[in-house]
Amino acid sequence: MGAEWVLNSQREHYMKELIEALTGDRCDIGF
Repeated sequence: MGAEWVLNSQREHYMKELIEALTGDRCDIGF
């Protein structure tokens, strides 16, 4: 149960970082 929660929170954090990186790049490029 605890391990699953850690996995889920890590995945959420990874997705947030990924989205921020993508949107940041997109804003810089001007899409």
